[in-house]
Amino acid sequence: MSENNQKVNTEETVQMDQNVESVLETKKGLLAWVKSHKTQLILAGVSITTIIGVILGLENKDALAELWPRFQKVLQRLPGRQQ
Repeated sequence: MSENNQKVNTEETVQMDQNVESVLETKKGLLAWVKSHKTQLILAGVSITTIIGVILGLENKDALAELWPRFQKVLQRLPGRQQ
């Protein structure tokens, strides 16, 4: 019985080692892909952020129009600001 347990444990260990190697290879492949597509990923992130900003700005156009004159007054009151 002990030999069967050792054999099963050895097989499980071999299988776990293969799984770890597979995960490491997958991780290396993903990192390589990200590094090679870094510029495209940055552009996509900036583009999505810009699109969301435009949509939110258009939806809240009235509120932004009310706040803009107040914002300008606050900026004029800042010390060191040329008037």
